[in-house]
Amino acid sequence: MVTSLERFNYYSQQDGKLLGHSTLNTKFESTDIDALHPTAVAVETLFAKHGLSVDRSESLSSMVNAAKNRQQNFDILAFFQCMLLERIAPALLELETDPKAAFHLRALLDGSLNLLSPQQTQSKAKDTLWELEMLSLLRRSGFAADLLEPDISFPFENHTMGVACKKIYSQKNAYSVIKRAISQIEKHANLGIVALNIDDLYPTNHIMQVSSHESGRRYLEQLTGDFFRDHEPAIRKYLEPGRAMACFVSCSAIVDSQKETPRFCNTSSFHAWHIPGRPNSNDELLQIFVETVNRNLSQ
Repeated sequence: MVTSLERFNYYSQQDGKLLGHSTLNTKFESTDIDALHPTAVAVETLFAKHGLSVDRSESLSSMVNAAKNRQQNFDILAFFQCMLLERIAPALLELETDPKAAFHLRALLDGSLNLLSPQQTQSKAKDTLWELEMLSLLRRSGFAADLLEPDISFPFENHTMGVACKKIYSQKNAYSVIKRAISQIEKHANLGIVALNIDDLYPTNHIMQVSSHESGRRYLEQLTGDFFRDHEPAIRKYLEPGRAMACFVSCSAIVDSQKETPRFCNTSSFHAWHIPGRPNSNDELLQIFVETVNRNLSQ
């Protein structure tokens, strides 16, 4: 298993442009599956500790069982389930020391957690997973982040930074979702970031077949960039008055590059939008935030 992260490049223009992007790649081989067995057991044990069973979720139990029972009916679908477990397990295991772990674990069992076949219908399980993935990213970046309103909160440069994490299930509801995220930030934090995940906007049963992992990375960057351009009016409306410091958009996929070794890769792309030079735009604070993320994730 090989993981690499491209730095989140900070740049912006006065009329409001993409702030930058980062891409996280985890290349995966069949030999990595054996190493996943303890992770699968840890996830299963975490749920059991709180009187819950992963078997209540068909999609989650498929991931766990694929990693635990490699020798039994193992096929390409089971391989992909293992890849998905490798992606989400660090986020789930953030709950090991959380005082409200049982609440969040129950939410992960509420609705579909199928990441190979997005249904484009709202799922409490997927909403919760996105919050946990952002929590994991922030903690790995060195922030003392917790699952508090608006969705995630952490101290930052003598402020309380709030992150409103939202899944986008259709292009049509993007405006209302962004509006709801802004309302949460204004109610619970004096600095805020809107963090959107758009995985469910794209075709079901979709493994991205590409000529190289690099082209897969560029394609995901294009998807997140296109989302910003398609929804610029809504993003501008809420960022321009300084109601949020930035808007982040993430998209993830399994990338299949048949000519490279390892062939398969979990890839996640992150883009951000910021409007500098406006009242309450907090340009310097945002630059400190980005530099902190880069410094810690590159170590």
